[in-house]
Amino acid sequence: MKNSDTPSAEGPSHDRPLSSLPQTLTLHYFPGGEEKVARAMEEWVNALVDEAGGRLVCEREEVDEATFLPCLSVSTRVDSSVHYHFVPEGPEIAVFREFLWAAASQEDSEGADSPEPMQPGAPREMLLFVSTHCPNCPHAVRTVHALTRRLPNLAAHLFEAMLHTDLAEKHTIQSVPTLLIDQELRYVGGLEEAKLYSLLNAGDPESFLHEKIRKQIKEGSPLEAAEWIAGGGDPSFLATDLGESTFEERIALLVTLEEALETDPRCLDRMVDPLLPHLEAENASVRGDIADLLGKIGDPKALPALKKLCQDPDPNVVEAATEAVETIEEGS
Repeated sequence: MKNSDTPSAEGPSHDRPLSSLPQTLTLHYFPGGEEKVARAMEEWVNALVDEAGGRLVCEREEVDEATFLPCLSVSTRVDSSVHYHFVPEGPEIAVFREFLWAAASQEDSEGADSPEPMQPGAPREMLLFVSTHCPNCPHAVRTVHALTRRLPNLAAHLFEAMLHTDLAEKHTIQSVPTLLIDQELRYVGGLEEAKLYSLLNAGDPESFLHEKIRKQIKEGSPLEAAEWIAGGGDPSFLATDLGESTFEERIALLVTLEEALETDPRCLDRMVDPLLPHLEAENASVRGDIADLLGKIGDPKALPALKKLCQDPDPNVVEAATEAVETIEEGS
């Protein structure tokens, strides 16, 4: 009779013995760093190699200088790598073992990798701060693992926030999970693999910049975004955001745009054309707020659409459109 405590090769990957990995996997171990963390990492690496019985080959590499030590690194088939700077505990153990199986079998633990073409782009560095006691962190780690299997030139560094306090303080980590991309984009809480994949796969510096501006606005840093706009940045992409925004999102966007206008009254001129279609938005609040913004921008090319909006069935929209028309005509 089969012992139910013995992991089956047909069971979940995190329950399977590493000695049954489908092919040999090479790990890279970089010792160093704080003594307590280094000792725990060394013991963990040795235990993995012993369990694998030749299916894991660990190459020890001494480095004179490195930003994050100690470190155990696993490379994926698309030339990306995941660097562990802590020993997984609790639910993180299963996540790590799933990743080893995926790397060794070149398969996703829940199915085949996406068949979408991978576009080589500039190398990206991701820093993910987690806690081994956080119920949401395993999902974040799985998301980062999945991205490194799908996209080339990613270097993902995983840290236990309570073990790497100096680094966490440097990056003002206040909760976990927190993901930093190129130390510019910050994502706190749940990570959306599809959204991150689309952003990183684009290989487009402009898309990356736009996401950064959106996050500054969304997360309460409108002054930074306003400075970029007033300094010559093209805010046209925010027109669609305004047209599809919730009330809270729209307030944050309008505060940012009005702040930029105070610095440079002409900095939003490029937004006029992309804003005009949203004067026909289904949401009356959107129509009214965009009419008000167009009045503050003051470009006469908006007058025909605004005059048409003065016949809107919503009285608040009519009031906003009328005031915008008067403001523009007086300015002209």
